Amino acid sequence: MYLAFQAVHDPFDDLEDAFVSGMPDDYVSTEIQDRVRDNIAGTARKQYAMALNVMDAAVEKIYTTLKEVGQQDNTYLIFSSDNGGCFEAGGRNGGLRGVKGSLYEGGTRVDSFIYHPKYNAPGSALAGKVYNGLFHISDWAPTILSMAGIDVSQKAMDGIDQHRAFLDITGTVTAPRTSMLYNMYSNINEQPDFDLKSNAPVAVRNARYKLIHSYTNPK
Repeated sequence: MYLAFQAVHDPFDDLEDAFVSGMPDDYVSTEIQDRVRDNIAGTARKQYAMALNVMDAAVEKIYTTLKEVGQQDNTYLIFSSDNGGCFEAGGRNGGLRGVKGSLYEGGTRVDSFIYHPKYNAPGSALAGKVYNGLFHISDWAPTILSMAGIDVSQKAMDGIDQHRAFLDITGTVTAPRTSMLYNMYSNINEQPDFDLKSNAPVAVRNARYKLIHSYTNPK
């Protein structure tokens, strides 16, 4: 199942302007409202925090339902984002440079995790394991198929299967991806001098370095 949450994505007010002041208070508990008010500064950041709480509750319902129907051991939970946070919408990217819409790490690098009872059980060598391999969003398709027991080694796919590297606890499996291309071919701001071959924003990286060619506007 693929589930894309809108919850932490601006705008936080209703599209029909029913909630012009943002998320209604009754969407979250009084305790959460108090914690947000006392610990978080900024209107957008407060809205983001409450939306995140709503999303967390939805994920908890999915997790609980999997347990109730006996499918927890037959399911991987994979959590990820499609881009970095947007500052104006309450997002933060830690110490990373840039935001959503940029090719800097703050716009393209996101947290992710995989959960399965067997791998995350106390005492498991995989519990809390941090994977430092280079990973592109297109790698999810072959990786998930491999996790489901489907051999993708002879399949023509855009991404790279990283399942075996995920499960490695010996340090002997080399991360399979060695480079990654970022591109933004569309003229998102309708700049009249935008040219794909001369000034389009593109980037390429290996496991250590990243080379960025930003959009240049001579005006």
